[in-house]
Amino acid sequence: MIQNPLSAEQSEGEILNLPRYRPHHTAISVRDLATSLSFYTGLGFEEINRAEFDGATLVHLQLEEYALELFAYEKNRQLPPLTPGFGNDLDVLGIKHLALATDDIQGTLADLCSRGLADESIEIGALPDGKAQWVFIQDPDGLWVEFIQEDRFSIYSQPWSDSNRSSSQAVRKG
Repeated sequence: MIQNPLSAEQSEGEILNLPRYRPHHTAISVRDLATSLSFYTGLGFEEINRAEFDGATLVHLQLEEYALELFAYEKNRQLPPLTPGFGNDLDVLGIKHLALATDDIQGTLADLCSRGLADESIEIGALPDGKAQWVFIQDPDGLWVEFIQEDRFSIYSQPWSDSNRSSSQAVRKG
């Protein structure tokens, strides 16, 4: 495992040209493709590609700049749904949830309830300072999906401008 990608010879304050990364997709294995497609397209994702290979169906879904890969294997159809604890078993290794940004958490919860994706028992959670509010629901396989309205890290919910889409980014060490 790489501990520090910067060499000991690099001096304090030296400008490094590092690759620029951005989220591309999250892959999810599902039990029932039709049910999962109905769920995720109901959240606004659009199917953009479908392929069959090695006994699986792979479907790519896109929501603006975010993509999901749904893998459906026949052998998984009879498996029970996941049973992660609410709050996503944060002390257990692994991916915990998907998060989708919203600018209206109350409107989002009302919409989810009106479409049967959430019920009135679900409450909006919030940080003590009120800078983030969220709601969690589960997909058909038990994976938690978070909807978050927040004022803390707006960089995560804003698209990149053309000026910062370059293949590398200058970063000052130190």
